[in-house]
Amino acid sequence: MPGRLKYPLLFVVVMLISQGVQGANQQQSIGTGINSIANWGTSVPFVDLFKSARAFPDQAGVSYNESGWPEGLSGGNRVSTIVIDPILSDALPDGQYVVTYRGEGSLEYNTSGSLTDSAPGRDVLSLTPSSSTPFLRVDITASNPANPVRDIHVTLPGGICASAPTRRVDGEAACPDGDYLAFEQYHEDILFNPAFLEYTRNFRVLRFMDYLKTNDSQTRAWSDRARLNDAVWSGSQGGPIEIMVELANRSNANPWINIPHLADDNYVRQLARYVRDNLNPDLKAYIEYSNEAWAGNKLQGQYVRRQGIALGLSANLLQAGGLYYAQRSTEIFKLWEDEFGGVDRLRRVLSGQLANDWLSGIIVNHNQAYLNADLFAINFYIFGDKQYFREQASSVDDIF
Repeated sequence: MPGRLKYPLLFVVVMLISQGVQGANQQQSIGTGINSIANWGTSVPFVDLFKSARAFPDQAGVSYNESGWPEGLSGGNRVSTIVIDPILSDALPDGQYVVTYRGEGSLEYNTSGSLTDSAPGRDVLSLTPSSSTPFLRVDITASNPANPVRDIHVTLPGGICASAPTRRVDGEAACPDGDYLAFEQYHEDILFNPAFLEYTRNFRVLRFMDYLKTNDSQTRAWSDRARLNDAVWSGSQGGPIEIMVELANRSNANPWINIPHLADDNYVRQLARYVRDNLNPDLKAYIEYSNEAWAGNKLQGQYVRRQGIALGLSANLLQAGGLYYAQRSTEIFKLWEDEFGGVDRLRRVLSGQLANDWLSGIIVNHNQAYLNADLFAINFYIFGDKQYFREQASSVDDIF
């Protein structure tokens, strides 16, 4: 995992699982959105399912550390989180799901499967999603305040051959080159579910609007962002920036990054610096201020309107919002250009509403914002038979 060196073989592992993605999808003309992280998300992006679990709830008698782990339980309290939702029936393999944790305490499982092995710090659950609706709730029923239960992981069955990171295998017998990596031991390095990585490698651009929980975001400062060491990555701040960049790199896909509407200049600069220093230099960073900032039913739409009115840009709410959106977008573009030393690695995105070309004109022409942008995006949505898309369509032409 980025930012951690848990295993001596980390460098070799990452090099092996990153090979074979040099440029093929850059010939594609289509991108995709990356879903928000959630226990009900059928993308199942990670081999450690606990990263997508619900955050532990606030409740009396339970205190949490800054990463979201309960530090102690009092008065017979227990805390619970749902890790596997029944909607994942078609997204999970049958097999042995391994639960590991640090600390002293006890866990209980409300599950569709069965507990087949248990030892301090490690339990094994047998689940068969192919024949019974999967479900897993993890309860911490006791925890020593001096050494609390923490760092829970729930890993998928099996692992990968390092030379074929987009194919899950059941065991080392499936890797004739002897490069088997079990999810239980190497989940921090493998990180992404092989099926998910196989999917993302088909696209030229990955848009992280939902992943970053851009709509109605409350993120203002760099300190507000999601952290790698958070108990779960499904919080209101969206997923960690580090994981976003890592997915773009391993997919060889350009990341489309949505900046929170409340983000201050320091947040914008820190984000730009991280992307500059960690994104594959052959990839381009698409940057967009918020998402659908014209929409009055979203907090970002309400915010840009208030800002536009406060700055005296217009007395008309919709126009004031469009003018402020163009102004703040240009400011953000300039901050990224400053950090990147130019625009060669950037794609600057303005956006508008498909049904309102008047507002689009307001946006692109305000202080000649079009001179500071590379792309103009509109909200065009594709609907149809998802089962056909997944099972029968073999090309973009089939879908359209």
